[in-house]
Amino acid sequence: MNARGTFVGGAFAGGLALLVAGAVLAGCARREDRPSPATGPRVGAFRVGVENKPTRPVVGDNTLRIAVNDSVGSAVPGAEVKVLVVMQAMGTMPRMESRGVVREAKPGLYEAAYGLSMAGEWDVDVSIRSREGAEVTAAYRLSTSTKKILFVSGTPAGAAGGAVASAPAAGVVLLDPARRQEIGVRTEPISKKSLQATIRAAGKVAYDETRRAEISLKFSGWVRSIQVDYTGRVVRRGEALLSVYSPELLAAQQEFLEALKAAPGAAATSGRDPELAAAARQRLLLWDITPEQIDAIAATGKPVEAIPIQAPVGGVVVEKNVVRGSSFMAGQML
Repeated sequence: MNARGTFVGGAFAGGLALLVAGAVLAGCARREDRPSPATGPRVGAFRVGVENKPTRPVVGDNTLRIAVNDSVGSAVPGAEVKVLVVMQAMGTMPRMESRGVVREAKPGLYEAAYGLSMAGEWDVDVSIRSREGAEVTAAYRLSTSTKKILFVSGTPAGAAGGAVASAPAAGVVLLDPARRQEIGVRTEPISKKSLQATIRAAGKVAYDETRRAEISLKFSGWVRSIQVDYTGRVVRRGEALLSVYSPELLAAQQEFLEALKAAPGAAATSGRDPELAAAARQRLLLWDITPEQIDAIAATGKPVEAIPIQAPVGGVVVEKNVVRGSSFMAGQML
């Protein structure tokens, strides 16, 4: 009897333990299977928790699970729940919508079966009417690229049935679903990441205008030789670029030499102006003949037939318009 009683008692205790364990597991299952209204927004007199199955919406069949509790946290059974999933028209694409088929899976837990015809951003409108007749609405945003369902707006807490959401707080911008679709707004959970963007734009590569210089002469003539003979050549300031022959320049040199030969005391007998040499020298300077070149002409006493033209600045040749033997006019860019 004792052994039997012990055996029966042990069996009873074991059965009770299994029953308690089963109850705990069932409670866990219920908690896992039901969206948590505590983390959901307050919509009118209800606290509403929403999740999607699968967690990330997919093209095809989906299920929206909606848990509705009252203000004290009790489930609200027997409510009339309507779900409309919409993608607004964009360009030539027409408006698309899917009306959810809603059933009450458990007291206060409603499941809406709906389908998505394409990937992208979708707006979800949820309407809840309790047995007492109070109706609230809520708007959500879901995307096939993220797991999170974003709450957009809803009936404010404490508002009468059918009231709409209050005006946004300062600094908050609300875009209606059609406008969001037009401008391509996508939603995604906030995360920390490095931002990188590649920008492609049309443009023009040009040289710095403030550092450019042109070679153009104040007299006409011909190019005898070219020392800097190709584009891209690096030159130094004062380096000879080319040599030119000009009858005008040759005559100006001869006048300068003739003026230098006139003795200062012979001005009255020769008819020459004592300032003629200075005027002839100034003429050569105005034609961009350097003082060193003028002094060399005076030292040799002979005009230079092909005079070299020096670089006014150092740099790189970016354009060349003449070759050996080319003729040029005064003011022409060489």
